[in-house]
Amino acid sequence: MTIKKIDNQDVMRVAMRRIRMWQDKPSEPVSCPMCDAPGLKVEDRSTRPYAEWFIVECPTCGLEDTIQVPSASRSP
Repeated sequence: MTIKKIDNQDVMRVAMRRIRMWQDKPSEPVSCPMCDAPGLKVEDRSTRPYAEWFIVECPTCGLEDTIQVPSASRSP
């Protein structure tokens, strides 16, 4: 199976919504942002307070990607 990456902003927005759903209810299944199949694997590799890093993988369509969300800079 070919490894797929998130390649446009629409899919990235869906991926971020799914990650937030996973954060709210980690025991609930989450669907893939690309193929909509249940079973998206999300791994939080964040380095807070600097950035959030998530690894997302879908066994159905082959999505394997890392999403980095920079944290807002802090005022001195």
